[in-house]
Amino acid sequence: MKNRKRRLGPTPLILAALSLAVAAASLSESVSGEDEPSRTKWRIFVTGDTKGYLRPCGCAAGLKGGYPRRATYLAGIRRDGDLLVDLGNIVEGTRPQDRVRLRYVLKGLKLLGYDAMVPGQGELAYGEDFEKLVRSTGPRTICANLFFKNGNRPFPRWHIHKTPSGEGVAVVGLTSPYQKIPGRYRITKPTDALRDAIKVLKRKGLTKIVVAGYLKGKPALDLAKDFPDVVLVAGGFVPRGTKEPLRRGGAPVVLAGERGQYVGSAELRGSSVTGGGQTWLGEDVPDDKTLARLVQDHDDEVSSMGSAYKAGQLLAFRKKGWVGSESCRACHKTEYESWAESKHAHAMQALKAKKQDRNPNCLECHYQDVPEQDGHRLREVRGVGCESCHGGGEDHVQARREKRQSPPMPAPVSCAGCHDKQNSPGFERTSYWDRMRHGKD
Repeated sequence: MKNRKRRLGPTPLILAALSLAVAAASLSESVSGEDEPSRTKWRIFVTGDTKGYLRPCGCAAGLKGGYPRRATYLAGIRRDGDLLVDLGNIVEGTRPQDRVRLRYVLKGLKLLGYDAMVPGQGELAYGEDFEKLVRSTGPRTICANLFFKNGNRPFPRWHIHKTPSGEGVAVVGLTSPYQKIPGRYRITKPTDALRDAIKVLKRKGLTKIVVAGYLKGKPALDLAKDFPDVVLVAGGFVPRGTKEPLRRGGAPVVLAGERGQYVGSAELRGSSVTGGGQTWLGEDVPDDKTLARLVQDHDDEVSSMGSAYKAGQLLAFRKKGWVGSESCRACHKTEYESWAESKHAHAMQALKAKKQDRNPNCLECHYQDVPEQDGHRLREVRGVGCESCHGGGEDHVQARREKRQSPPMPAPVSCAGCHDKQNSPGFERTSYWDRMRHGKD
């Protein structure tokens, strides 16, 4: 058997901390029975829809996920012969800081020892840049239904995995067709691609096949029904995933996703799925030092882009007619004072305390105001200003100066742009708005 990729070994303290997480995964050795040779037992671990979250945003306590925790968990539970696959959408967005993140996400997958990954919508948006990075950095990328416009394939269709018994299992990668596919590519129907792949694999003597891909819940379940003889279908970008393999007719199905907050799994005896689990990577799983260093290197690099990001952000605000919270003060004194005492007004302090005040990924939400003029220089933005909720005030201020009817400036219907489930899991708009309410309804 080939030597497996470099593993990250946990300390005794880390192993002790892992006991709860491992138990939650329901991956007990006893499933296969005492009389079953251990060499027939193996497991498949899957992650998906990481969206570039190398670690959880630090805006709230109790957030889950992150590469450093994932590394600790996998080092404590993975054995020779186990298969580790990512189901795609490892990044989201193509801004300069997102491009940096893509490099580090791929480096992390390589360090984590992934056997294969399937490309999803996020990384395919980078086109040739992603192809070059993944060839130089890894991990092995597979996809049976992704083509260039000229009909060639950017990646191989499958990966051959050796189980502990030495038997070969073919892992076929698939990605779902989606809107706005880059012009460089063509994505065919997953069913057609899988059918063709199975024919070729059987001619090669490989009859045990795992399907892994960037597949939503229903497409994954439909594939399982259409191809009942495959070992397992693993699909990605599903919020809560599956606590154990689904059996809805046809092959068993494992679904994973939600920014890599958990690791999904299936345990097998030979080629039969006997169970599985889902382990959420909470604060009880300590960080692996090697991957924590990788994340810190990423943060340091993107933080060097902070000044340019702020300048671009301010230019965008001014184009939208933002004039800054201080401009509201003269006419809206009570409302201004209410805002000035809020956490919104001091959002940048929270970043400075965590040394993330130059990180564009954090500034995106915490740097939402236009600075006031102080003599010949601009003061620093304190945080999230009035216009982040009420919209640009330029027309409103000008109308008041000209003593004419000003346009309405309602607060937005939703604050979910920043207060999403990942960064603000306890957010509930009505109750939060009551805490922030000021002025006339």
